[in-house]
Amino acid sequence: MLKNIAYVVVLMIWLGAGCAVANENNTDKNRFAKEFKQCPEPRPQRCTREYRPVCATLNDGTRKTFPNGCTACADPQVTGYFPSACD
Repeated sequence: MLKNIAYVVVLMIWLGAGCAVANENNTDKNRFAKEFKQCPEPRPQRCTREYRPVCATLNDGTRKTFPNGCTACADPQVTGYFPSACD
């Protein structure tokens, strides 16, 4: 009987750990959704040379690192960006 209870407890812990990982992944997705910056219209014509890398999303769905958000949005292929370099 105790052996069965031990199995149930281990199973509950294992399932609970899986839920925690799923919640962390959802939290990361929500954080990135909040941090995504849409490029403004009209597009910037001049940008400063500061280095604050961003990960830009292009029209074809690919991503590319730019030195800053202004430089990223000056490219007409960019739809928006995240405030960090691409992985």
